[in-house]
Amino acid sequence: MPSRSLPSQVSVLIVGGGPTGLALACTLINKGVPYSSVLIVDKESATHQETRRYQSRATAIHSRTLECLEEGVDDSTSPSPTRPTDGEPLDLLPLDETIKSTVQTILNRARIVDTLRIREPNQSKIILETSLSLLESETRYPFITVHPQGNTETVLEARLNTLGGQLQREWSFESFTTDDETKIGAPVKVKLLHISGEYAEVETTILVGADGARSKVRTASQIEFLGYSYPHTLALGDVKFKSPNWPYFMEEGWNGYEGSQFWGSNGWLLFIPLPDKSVRMVADFQPMSDLKTENKHGEYRKGPTQAELQEFVNKRGPKVMSDDEPNKIIEVKWSSTFQISHRIAPSFIKGPVCLIGDSAHIHAPAGGQGMNIGVQDAVSLGITLSEFFHSSSTITDESTLMLTDKLNQWASKRHEFATQVLKLSDKLFRTITSRNWFFIWIRNLIYPILAWFPKLIKKQLKQIAGLNYR
Repeated sequence: MPSRSLPSQVSVLIVGGGPTGLALACTLINKGVPYSSVLIVDKESATHQETRRYQSRATAIHSRTLECLEEGVDDSTSPSPTRPTDGEPLDLLPLDETIKSTVQTILNRARIVDTLRIREPNQSKIILETSLSLLESETRYPFITVHPQGNTETVLEARLNTLGGQLQREWSFESFTTDDETKIGAPVKVKLLHISGEYAEVETTILVGADGARSKVRTASQIEFLGYSYPHTLALGDVKFKSPNWPYFMEEGWNGYEGSQFWGSNGWLLFIPLPDKSVRMVADFQPMSDLKTENKHGEYRKGPTQAELQEFVNKRGPKVMSDDEPNKIIEVKWSSTFQISHRIAPSFIKGPVCLIGDSAHIHAPAGGQGMNIGVQDAVSLGITLSEFFHSSSTITDESTLMLTDKLNQWASKRHEFATQVLKLSDKLFRTITSRNWFFIWIRNLIYPILAWFPKLIKKQLKQIAGLNYR
């Protein structure tokens, strides 16, 4: 049975307990909406969430996302977050019982990446090296924070609990009805199903879909999801190598504070150092030629094997100069494959329904934008809604019209930003995954020249860091 009964009426009902939904719930309550007026539900159990904490999925948190968390989610009286200057990242647990600053908590437990390097395959020759210090004049966070998504969810949920809220688990969205699906103000009756088989009906003013690319809220609202899928699939693995320092050998120009990509004619490979000294590796492949993703029964297999990940490392990674196999994978903590798509909803709002994160837009992972733009969606929506649902507000016909206008402005602005992010990620992904020999030759010829133009590099970094979307 449910841990506690659901309220019968709220101001905002959020479907989806990932980083996006949690960031929205935290922002609403932190900005003055009574926690009793905010309901956030997720279909997964606490046990499943604990398992997912070790599956890093999204790992990069960019500058603008940290700024948004500080602005919307964190206690305004807490000290300004600072980057730890030395020492190893703290273990995720135990967390403080009271979380006032999610940003500082994340920074204390993250691996910081301050350099990006692109290398040729099977050697350490650098095609392009970029220092994120170019962003020091633009933000207090001129780096990429590597913090696995499951850990980020744990920190955000702890902040939600500190604020008095609670994620209601094992409840899934079924349907909703309202007298007028095109306007805000009419009560929205949402039907939820608990894993036990129990149904509940909750009345809300605003329904938010933060339930991912296969959003049931978006489907129920009959909002299209326009776009296409790429022919590529990504293989992901969180692995440990025989040498705990590989490939970050100082004598070969590496360090533990860089994300490294390898561009070659046989595909793309990315290494990101994770907080626990394992390495996130990402490789693109085309299922029909590079990696068999079906077993003998024709069933789709979720993740590449250790041998398959090793083959990516051997064929695309740094050349090994010693006989002791420092690049040998000795442990696969988690692996997965997923199809890459490029899709966006025509609008992120329809009447009382709002879409944020992957429910509204999905794109290629180049640039690590997915979770970041979702959290940015959430915080901006939370600030917008909090103006109308804070504890001292009174809902009137006039305020409903104002809310409609504000939400339309929010949706228009976020759609514009998302469109820019989709264009950026598509351009980057096509650049790094091309297998056309002539394009590769031109690409590898031009990119080293970019080092002579730091203003161009800074412009690109600002876009990746989300600093153009303020």
